[in-house]
Amino acid sequence: MNATRLGMVLCAVLWLAAPGRAMAQEPVKVVGKAFCLFKHAITVPEVAGTEPRLKITSVLAKVGERVEQDARLAGYEPMLETLIAEKSQLSRHTLSGLEAQLQAAALAFEREKIRRDEMREMTKKGLFAESDLGMIERSLDIFQKRLDFLREVIAAEKARMDTRELTAAQKRGGDAETGKSPKEFYITAPFAGYVLDVNPRAMPGAVFTLDEKAPLFEIGVLDKMMVRCAVHEIQAVKLKAGDEARMVFHAFPDKVYTSRIARLSQVTMTIYLQQPTFYEVEIALDNPDLAIKDGMRCDVTLVPSAS
Repeated sequence: MNATRLGMVLCAVLWLAAPGRAMAQEPVKVVGKAFCLFKHAITVPEVAGTEPRLKITSVLAKVGERVEQDARLAGYEPMLETLIAEKSQLSRHTLSGLEAQLQAAALAFEREKIRRDEMREMTKKGLFAESDLGMIERSLDIFQKRLDFLREVIAAEKARMDTRELTAAQKRGGDAETGKSPKEFYITAPFAGYVLDVNPRAMPGAVFTLDEKAPLFEIGVLDKMMVRCAVHEIQAVKLKAGDEARMVFHAFPDKVYTSRIARLSQVTMTIYLQQPTFYEVEIALDNPDLAIKDGMRCDVTLVPSAS
């Protein structure tokens, strides 16, 4: 009886000691932090362009608000040079000139066709040589190519004008029909998302220069988050993309979020020989109720899949 029990114990020990048997299922526990999957900082140089300063006239968005793409975040006062340039952009003088050239070319083409028809009749009567008629045909071909060229140029200019007018109307409040530029231009959202941060100095009357380091606004996507954590090399070799990940945020200790590893870095986070080697793990996390905020810390349990 004792020999039988001893044999069973030895078998159990050998089974557990098999290579990778015990360690393969051992979870990896680390600390992670949530980040916005995508965010963009709107800076003064990005808005002002070549202007030396930016004067805020109105602030239309607040931290935490959801904004759609091209939604107005704030208004600013354009400089005189910018207003002149904007009026020039909305002017249709270039398009009008091209259309006038097209009309003149079309009229000349019709006249040349009449001339050709008359010459054909006179050639039949022997008043003109066939070579003279050939020259008229080549002239008509040149006229036709010029007409085609002008039509292509006009189509391209119309497309550019449509883009300028759309930009002026949506982002700056310009009136394309009257050619009037607004007294106030607008800072707009580059994509749909949430306002993560507003510069505390951004208020009506505030003047910013190109030396301003802090962004005016920061827009980010919050319904899709990314949890990043660092895993030691000994633990990293057990993991791969697709392995289960469980997260408990310090702000919500009673709720367990479940997802999977989206990416396991192949490059170490540390570069010096004397430092321990860690690899970055990224975990995609749905955040439909926006409970998880950018920067929240969590305890992460990574479960290596059986192989």
